[in-house]
Amino acid sequence: MDAAVPHREGLDADARADVDAPTARTERSRRAPDVTVLGGGVAGLVVARCASRRGLSVSLLERAPHLGGNATTFEHMGHLFDSGAHRLHAKDPEVTRTYRELLGDDVHEVTAPSRIHVGGRHVDFPLRPASLVRQLPLRTLVRGAFELATRRAPGGGDEGSFAELATSRYGPTLARTFLLDYSRKLWGLPCDRLSPRVA
Repeated sequence: MDAAVPHREGLDADARADVDAPTARTERSRRAPDVTVLGGGVAGLVVARCASRRGLSVSLLERAPHLGGNATTFEHMGHLFDSGAHRLHAKDPEVTRTYRELLGDDVHEVTAPSRIHVGGRHVDFPLRPASLVRQLPLRTLVRGAFELATRRAPGGGDEGSFAELATSRYGPTLARTFLLDYSRKLWGLPCDRLSPRVA
């Protein structure tokens, strides 16, 4: 594994202070930090910030030369590319408030729906029945509806992997079309090795 070093570019002033202060304390005391956070993606940044605000010394380690994890935009040959999802679905007010504090003016409210490109068509995400009926090829729609109607009840939390969870909730066709391939690309692991908690 490459040497991991703390990175602070792209943070607002408060977030930089949160990362810098515990680092400075750790260097002064020459002792191990109270908390070591592996990864400067969105989750890692939030954990580091919360720990720091509770008075704990924090070391944030990131292998990449930038923060943000999959929520990163990079330039290649004059074009901008997103390495992963940049949309945060604001379902939890506390989580939304934390993102706004961390990102400041870089948070933009978007009202246009996300869409998934499937078979030459665009399906709204989160999935909506009307969009599925309008946009899915008839064969996929019929197979998916049949699997939904005849599937066994979801296991109540005892699914061993994300693949099992997605398949039990949506049936094999819809799970494969909308969740499994994308999640494999996003996480870099087969979905039968992913925890159901990534849902």
